[in-house]
Amino acid sequence: MALSRRLGEMTPDRAAAARWRAAESRLLFSGAALFYSVCFSSVLPA
Repeated sequence: MALSRRLGEMTPDRAAAARWRAAESRLLFSGAALFYSVCFSSVLPA
């Protein structure tokens, strides 16, 4: 989460930094969900 920390330092607004952190965690979660769905669909028989 170094990216959000750097963005938080660049933006003086705390709310904007919090929004960036929330967006970053959402992106991370959706990426993990996509990764797991692809893995499980390839493992399970169609």
